[in-house]
Amino acid sequence: MDKFNVHYAFGGVRAVRGEFQHMPIALPMEKGKLHVGLLEVIQKPPVTVRLGDTNLNSTEDVEFSQQLRIKALKRHPQYRFSRKYYDIALIELEEEVVFNEAICPACLWLEENAPTEQMNAVGFGVTGFGEELSPTLQKVNLSELDKDDCLRRLPKNSRALPEGLVQSQFCAASDHQDTCEGDSGGPLQIERLDVNNVMVPLIAGVVSFGTPCTEGSTGVYTRIDFGGPVSSIANFQWTPYVYGVVSTLSASCENELVGTRIAPHLQWIEDTILNHNNDQLIFVS
Repeated sequence: MDKFNVHYAFGGVRAVRGEFQHMPIALPMEKGKLHVGLLEVIQKPPVTVRLGDTNLNSTEDVEFSQQLRIKALKRHPQYRFSRKYYDIALIELEEEVVFNEAICPACLWLEENAPTEQMNAVGFGVTGFGEELSPTLQKVNLSELDKDDCLRRLPKNSRALPEGLVQSQFCAASDHQDTCEGDSGGPLQIERLDVNNVMVPLIAGVVSFGTPCTEGSTGVYTRIDFGGPVSSIANFQWTPYVYGVVSTLSASCENELVGTRIAPHLQWIEDTILNHNNDQLIFVS
């Protein structure tokens, strides 16, 4: 097996329902057929996405989980199978996801640099070299690794990485934990408190590749940043418009967010800001 392409789960701890509400798993089968082997999951194209499930061998999360068919899968336009760059894709589902206490969206980390604090990675990947996929959702704690240090750890491969590591990639590692084969595409994230004192997950990167999972192994992640690979896939025009501001928000996704509309208060906002700032402001109603 190619050492450069091996990436295995290692040193993970079991995650519980509601801890990573945004975490899906893409499966190459319809509902009710979850008992699959490693090769089937990795080699066959996904047909469905399952959400809200932390144990694929148990019915403990059935009440809250959802399994939806995939409508389309869109790879990054610059991705090439022979290279390690632009390793990211978007999945469109046939139906809308219904949020509940086990399923909730995450936000994207849009800063240029990765978070400086320790990050969580989660997945159903294997837990060691030659082992099977984990039926339970596993989590590991990782920190960003210096680019030069990361390059020294990675096997030399001028064909897959002819430009070395680029801006859209970063490395993360730990002495005793790592993401692994079967975790690819999963999130690397932090959590931050919002203005309502609700903890919000922010995804900084997705699992791409790395060295074989052992003590001190290293992973490379595709960066999620402003104007980065995600916006390139979807051809998003990242123009900020403010429609409303949060008024009340439940700590879970079961209840709807209540917002205050901006338009009726434009004059007050404009007068208040202009009294403290001489710069011209333009509001779009």
